[in-house]
Amino acid sequence: MPAARQTILQEIDWTCPAFALYVDDTLVAGGKSAEQMDLTQDVISVEFDDSLSLANELAIAVCNADNRYTDNKIFRPGAEVELHLGYGTDTAYVGRGKITRFLPSFPADGIPTLDVKALDPSHRMMKEEFEIAGSKRVNTKKTKRKFYEVQPAAGQAKKQTSGRVWNGTVGSIIAAICTPYGITPRVDPDLAAIKESFPQKKGTSDYDVLRALASLYQAEFFIKWEPAEKHRGTAGGLDRVKAGGKWIAHFRKSREFARQASKIVFKYGGDAPSLISADLQFAIDESVNEVEVQIYDRKARGWKAINVEETARGKKVRYGRGVTAKGGPLGPVEAGPEAEEITDMSLVRLAVEGHGVTVATPRKFRSAQAALDWAKKTIQQNKDAFLTIQGETIGVPDLRSGQTHEIQGIGKTYSGDYYFTQVKHTFNADSGYRCQFSANKVINRLEV
Repeated sequence: MPAARQTILQEIDWTCPAFALYVDDTLVAGGKSAEQMDLTQDVISVEFDDSLSLANELAIAVCNADNRYTDNKIFRPGAEVELHLGYGTDTAYVGRGKITRFLPSFPADGIPTLDVKALDPSHRMMKEEFEIAGSKRVNTKKTKRKFYEVQPAAGQAKKQTSGRVWNGTVGSIIAAICTPYGITPRVDPDLAAIKESFPQKKGTSDYDVLRALASLYQAEFFIKWEPAEKHRGTAGGLDRVKAGGKWIAHFRKSREFARQASKIVFKYGGDAPSLISADLQFAIDESVNEVEVQIYDRKARGWKAINVEETARGKKVRYGRGVTAKGGPLGPVEAGPEAEEITDMSLVRLAVEGHGVTVATPRKFRSAQAALDWAKKTIQQNKDAFLTIQGETIGVPDLRSGQTHEIQGIGKTYSGDYYFTQVKHTFNADSGYRCQFSANKVINRLEV
């Protein structure tokens, strides 16, 4: 990770958490009008779950005494709700989603409540539901498929099946998939220029295709709302800068090479702790069965993949060479373990159990098995360096998944930079504003 400016959390009056809710860019809670103040008092809790691997979810629980909100159109399905969190009159944008669920609850004992759920557009991509341009209707049927020929095995006849064939650069394919859902793709230039051709099989959603493409090219894929410039939140407590924004589908290189201008320092213990709790565990078991190895070819100026996997019985090795795969992103290359020597290498990138690290090349690999043996031995020798952490911090509106931040005060061995894979922002009357998170320790070097 490049050098980053450290942001040490200043002393704030954590006893005065605040929130604001906007529905279709109209302030409905957190404001000064009578209706806004009523809803603010009736909100039991708000949560925004920001994850790299799942659809981001915004959940709101509201006290619904006397059916106050049962027939109210404030939280109408299909509307976009936006959450701002902070302290006092200083709140900032945290997350956004489209309302997909509106569920009143009438218990035998207690006060009736209302649960509202809002998700990012990736959930529609999973079902291939997208809004039709110029209409309020939503396409709820599978898009029309073209026919393509399935290449037969030796001695078998060709056959046709329903599906769609994608041809072109990765960037153009991603754009064609994202555009109907109102999502703008943001793809790393070197990934966007790669040419691809593959079938999207029947029953495979658009979301599955994008996930598979990201996996094939060792990239991260996630969808987030990006407020427009100067859309910083509720300036002066209430007057949000209405500059708009858009949904972005991010396709970027591995986290090791993601640029980040600054990082937050969370401290455990002391006079003003910002890390409330932390539970650590080793991510690597005694036996490592799957390792991803990438090598950097200085002559070609690019990474080449050697993906190797042992089955449970340890007899079969899968080998994939290069950055493309026959059959497309939905199926691996099947080949024998032997391959020509790969020359002129300078770096090796290893990935296992969600962790990735780059090390100096120890030697030239002449086969996938040789790469597998070396990688497994190296990781086993360094398994104590592969750490995951689950914890809770004070509420920080700028905290997101996909970021790297520093944790201090948990000992020299465990303190350091961590890559946050999931962050849940939670606001309620009991605990105020806090963030629960999952993260992986950033490994800078391995003994090889």
